[in-house]
Amino acid sequence: IGTQVWMAENLKTTKFVNGETIPYWSGSNSKGFLYYNNDSGNKNIYGLIYNFYTAVDSRRICPPGWHLPSKDEWSLLVNYLGGESVAGGKLKESGINHWKSPNTGATNSSGFTGLPGGARDCSANFVGLGISGHWWISNAAIGGWVGGIRISNNSSSVVIDNGFDCNASYVRCVKD
Repeated sequence: IGTQVWMAENLKTTKFVNGETIPYWSGSNSKGFLYYNNDSGNKNIYGLIYNFYTAVDSRRICPPGWHLPSKDEWSLLVNYLGGESVAGGKLKESGINHWKSPNTGATNSSGFTGLPGGARDCSANFVGLGISGHWWISNAAIGGWVGGIRISNNSSSVVIDNGFDCNASYVRCVKD
């Protein structure tokens, strides 16, 4: 997409690059992954949801030659697609097979095929399935605040914003 190469789907790994197992995140351990709604059937469709400290772990979850994108890399993608007000539509899978109606502006003209896998919030609730897609940005946590990307079914925009490090979101890797 432009000058960048993005993975075609969300990450689904249960191992760090060094081979160590990523634990299922119970909330009591500091790192881990989840299936949306604790349903392993969601893995094949949406990928795995990772807490922030797993996404940025020094053992790396993106495979060799790939990395968790920075805010600048996401911004480059969004700007290439025409800016925040229209890029969300160009990143989203078109139609309502996975997205709830109205899936505003969805064309997937970028080939990113962003899906509405939702997220897990700080209260351990799974939220947004069919409504929103959330991805981590690699910036470090500052006072619990971390960066993320969000697209939703009722807008063609993309939001680059801050969230809490206690949330869990998806990872889409970009080529080094």
